[in-house]
Amino acid sequence: MGIVVHFGGTCMFDQTRLLTLTFIVSTLAFGSLTSLGSRCRAQPAPASEPPASSATITPAAAAAARARPSNASDSEGAAPDKSEHASTASRAGIGLVAAAGLHTGLALGARLGLGEVGLEIEAGYQPIIAVWQEANWLSAKGNSSHVDLGSSGQLAAELYATPWRPQKSSAIGLKGGYRYNSMLTHGFAVAVTYLIELSDHLALEGLAGGSFFPGSGDTLRRKLGLPSNAQLVYTSSAQFFEYGFELIYYP
Repeated sequence: MGIVVHFGGTCMFDQTRLLTLTFIVSTLAFGSLTSLGSRCRAQPAPASEPPASSATITPAAAAAARARPSNASDSEGAAPDKSEHASTASRAGIGLVAAAGLHTGLALGARLGLGEVGLEIEAGYQPIIAVWQEANWLSAKGNSSHVDLGSSGQLAAELYATPWRPQKSSAIGLKGGYRYNSMLTHGFAVAVTYLIELSDHLALEGLAGGSFFPGSGDTLRRKLGLPSNAQLVYTSSAQFFEYGFELIYYP
């Protein structure tokens, strides 16, 4: 009986040790496998995804990057040309002119511009003014002035230059040239001009100057029927401080 009890006790002791060792080994194995598994799950995700995405997206992104700057450069290159072309302050080409004022009369014409210089030709109606006084104006009758008006046709061919640019859309210049008047015959005119841009195709020019028709005083007296004792004070034959305006249209 004692041997049986001792043998059974020995068997129970060995089984308990084996179970304890097995539990410890399995726990360590499970912990190491868990840590290895978590390590394996953490490393492949960042390492495997970027190479795949970089390998597939980089060519398309590079092509798009190459296409975008070329379009941007084209659009940037076209914008300055349009703004330069739009300026009428020093426009090259042919423009249509409509003029009104004492310096220009009521006229229509055209201008051929080469930038800051050009030629302008106009034709139209020009009023004739004669302010005169009688030679005996110191008599008892006092100072008596008279104004006579006439009509004429006029042709003008003038050169202009606009070298001064106070602003990008404005220009100051000079204009002068030949004039033929149906009453006063041959003459010339000079003026200071100020041109301002109204739009891409339209500009307004103001003029201040004078026109001179040498030797036309007697012709003016005869055409207007002035008396022999008329003393000319201000006439269109030598007219200072004239003003006029021109509207210029570039198609």
